[in-house]
Amino acid sequence: MHLTIQGVRPQLRRIARRTARIACGVYGWLAVVVVFVAIGLPGLLLADRRRIWRLNHRAAGWLIRALGIPFSVTWDADVDLSAPHIIVTNYVDSIFIGAVLPELHLFVAKTELQRVPMLRAWLRKIGSIFIERFEPTQSVAEVGRLQHELAREIRS
Repeated sequence: MHLTIQGVRPQLRRIARRTARIACGVYGWLAVVVVFVAIGLPGLLLADRRRIWRLNHRAAGWLIRALGIPFSVTWDADVDLSAPHIIVTNYVDSIFIGAVLPELHLFVAKTELQRVPMLRAWLRKIGSIFIERFEPTQSVAEVGRLQHELAREIRS
């Protein structure tokens, strides 16, 4: 009996770890869905980008807290973040940037993100600019579009 219990323990530990990982993943996706339903769906009905950005800011903060992610910000440069900026980040990093910046900014997003309809709709609502990363000539042309969009944001 003792040998049987000793043989089963490693399997039980593996099952417990796998179950914990699955539960953590389910909780994470559930948190994303709840925040999206609470903030994202109503946000899709708004037309004012500044209000949408504030909703995005709030949703990102809620999501970070719900997922229990330790998060702090250290500013390395003296930058006036009250003026519009173009922000280029990794997709997941944009959640943290959204949590930090309560004022409207422009995000650069890879065109592949347009394949997900709800994500595409939300990114467009917050003013993301989709760029093609794999076409060098088009990427160079995108720089001019980014400059134009930033200038338009500063004027408004």
